[in-house]
This record gives sequence, structure tokens and C-alpha cells, in this order.
Amino acid sequence: MGATPFTERILRAKLPKGFDKPTDMKYDGTKDPQEHITAFEARMNLEGAADAVRCRAFPVTLAGPAIKWFNAL
Repeated sequence: MGATPFTERILRAKLPKGFDKPTDMKYDGTKDPQEHITAFEARMNLEGAADAVRCRAFPVTLAGPAIKWFNAL
């Protein structure tokens, strides 16, 4: 499954039917991280995503050095 800072409970959380993964949101460390988090939270609030789903969805929004950093946690 690769490197991840998440527990088994988080990794086993089911994504809701019809959940729209935020693959169009990419953060690579070159822009404002707070802006990225704010946009991600707004998207997850719109989806009604539970905390575990937010955890599973967040890495999808990272790229380049940001995902390398995240996976090293």
C-alpha cells in the first residue's frame, strides 16, 4: 500500500457512494498551504465527509515534495 502515516482504522474507512475525490486540487509546496487546507476543508464540508474520509482523501491533493514530506510522517 505504500508509505502512510494513517492507522489501519483510517485506511479501512469506506468512501461514501458517489464521493468525489479531490483529484483536481494539487498542492506541491509552491503556494500558500493555508489556502490549500481551506479549499480542501470547504470541499470536504460540501461532500459531508467524515474525518476518516478526509484523512484518506487528503494525500490525493498532494504532489511533488509535498507528498514526499507527507509520506515520511
